[in-house]
Amino acid sequence: TYIEDKILTLFSLCISDYNQNIQRKKLYREFILVCINNPSDKMQLFLKKIKNKYLKWLKEILEYGVEKDVLIPQAYNFAEGLMALGENILVFGHIEHYNSPNILQSQIKFLLK
Repeated sequence: TYIEDKILTLFSLCISDYNQNIQRKKLYREFILVCINNPSDKMQLFLKKIKNKYLKWLKEILEYGVEKDVLIPQAYNFAEGLMALGENILVFGHIEHYNSPNILQSQIKFLLK
């Protein structure tokens, strides 16, 4: 569906195994490690801005789905959980047998049912 495609596009970095995205995931993990080990205000603010931007986009997609009667109004409440899952996948998805992209895709499909 249109809504599913939009959500999957938003999370494409999390679920894609293209070489370029693998490098981006590695860079994101390194950035998170720097933020954890040296939590400067500037870096924390930058990370918060990134998260808020993606969360805003996801909420807009979900709102559109509710307006078009593709999603129930409560679907909007899943935005922060999906974002947390996506971030978890970016940080830990490289671990063998984690199978994280499938976890995110199944949650998105469940949301759309």
